[in-house]
Amino acid sequence: MPDVLRGGNVPLEIQRGKSPWWYGRVYVNGRYYCKNLGVEIRGKIPPTIKKLGDHAFERSRLDAQAALEQFKRDLKKRTTAEELVQTIHEIRTGERVLSISLPAMSAAWKVVPRHRPPTSRYLSQA
Repeated sequence: MPDVLRGGNVPLEIQRGKSPWWYGRVYVNGRYYCKNLGVEIRGKIPPTIKKLGDHAFERSRLDAQAALEQFKRDLKKRTTAEELVQTIHEIRTGERVLSISLPAMSAAWKVVPRHRPPTSRYLSQA
């Protein structure tokens, strides 16, 4: 069972006996994601992650917290970029990009405005 540190908003994890790296646990859209932060655990690991370790361990913990915060910022940028695309589309067209469920896709496609009505053969193929 991994040791998890939940210091405020920054969950860090050590996978004892499996990996010499720090992991970060992030909650996004109802799911937890566990990511290798690319920071090696240095120094002597305390019996529980909630306790203080030696100087090298605490330095690696701080590096891991910084890497986790950067990962969270990158996740936020990605969602911000998607929202930016929606905003640009809304400015250009006056409406947001809508999602259509797969079962409703055929019915929505048939009522798309066209210059000429499609033939029955074309409708059956499409």
